[in-house]
Amino acid sequence: MSPSEIESQLIEVLSTVLGQPVSATASRANEPGWDSLKHIQIVFAVEEKFGVQFTEEEIPLLDSVAKFQEKLMRHHAA
Repeated sequence: MSPSEIESQLIEVLSTVLGQPVSATASRANEPGWDSLKHIQIVFAVEEKFGVQFTEEEIPLLDSVAKFQEKLMRHHAA
């Protein structure tokens, strides 16, 4: 899966969970609806969509589209 395909699917997942359109620059810092509960929902939705499982250490660090994308690229490369 290419980086652009991952980004596109991530944006789709985040938009669905947050209930509003988001961009590739979306992060917890600039999306007011991305609170701690939504963060867990996003993590679960991303795990299901991409068939991966993040570690307890990874989850708090996944606070933007870019960081999710980077981590997914590593999971898919492994």
